[in-house]
Amino acid sequence: MDDTMIRTWESETPLLHEVMRRAGERYVPWQAAIEVTYRCNLGCRHCYIDEALRRGEGAELTTDELRGILDQLAAAGTLHLQITGGEPLMRPDLGQILEAVAERGFYLALLTNGTLVTSEWIARLRDLRPQFVGTSLYGAKASTHDMVTRVHGSFERTIATIRSLVDAGLSVGVQATLMADNVAEVAEMQSLVEGMGAVFSLGISLAPTKRGGLGPQTMEATIEDAVKHLRDVSAVSAEPRQEGPTVCQAGRGMCAVSPEGGLYPCLLMPLYLGSLRERSFDDIWRQHPPESLVHLRGLTADDFVDCKGCPYARFCTRCSGAALGETGSLTGRPPSACRAAEMRARLYYARKGGSAA
Repeated sequence: MDDTMIRTWESETPLLHEVMRRAGERYVPWQAAIEVTYRCNLGCRHCYIDEALRRGEGAELTTDELRGILDQLAAAGTLHLQITGGEPLMRPDLGQILEAVAERGFYLALLTNGTLVTSEWIARLRDLRPQFVGTSLYGAKASTHDMVTRVHGSFERTIATIRSLVDAGLSVGVQATLMADNVAEVAEMQSLVEGMGAVFSLGISLAPTKRGGLGPQTMEATIEDAVKHLRDVSAVSAEPRQEGPTVCQAGRGMCAVSPEGGLYPCLLMPLYLGSLRERSFDDIWRQHPPESLVHLRGLTADDFVDCKGCPYARFCTRCSGAALGETGSLTGRPPSACRAAEMRARLYYARKGGSAA
């Protein structure tokens, strides 16, 4: 799940945060993500969607099938719906899909790389009034961004779209991803995005691919470079928490649907629960959940035994989806989380003028 959207909702009010927590306890999927396609017009080097998936190995859900799934999610209690991909605008029926979302009263977040957004699309989105439109930026200059996307001109098109969306009065969030190639540009990226009137956020770790590939993580910035360049970047919070890693909402208060109708606990957790083409959402989610889902829901922080005694525990935002992809276990110790926790700790103490050692 895109963490920009999650932080946007969670930061609104403590009451809303409590409502979401209680919904998760009751297995109400208050937030759902639908990947309407794996196809994309870019070729981002760090993409967590494997190349074979992007080529399209299965038939995507039809417009009518998606309408049916939206009805089932609404009945289950979903409030916030994220439409993502791949690149959603690769689907010629995306307008119909978004209209179906709006008709059912969901709070809509649309994630797009921005390069296919035309003036006609800006007008449609202005009419639909999504709660949030998210896009990504990988550098403060075209050469860096385009090197990551592997498409010349993508930087200019994305920047133009951000400006147009903001000018249309839409709420726009721009997610940057920390990499070795852009770590020195993060402060400039934040300034650029906020100067356009959009909200900037930064992800400091890279997820494994859906099939467990670790290639994206070879692009991560070193901890030393991160501390050096992020010390004065306000978008990066390094404050410690009162407790260590906790269980997340995946499989409890959130879920994800793949382009072919597969149901998953979240976008980043490769734990297949069943097909919505073969079974109803309620049957999989509540009536006859698979053993894997029952096991996931039964996990507590005490099950993260590999994390016990870690000096960076209070700085850790451990992801069980990443753990499954990196270690093969939901309770494993994902190296990406360990690196990110150490990075936050060292950044925190650098800002305080001390040492994490």
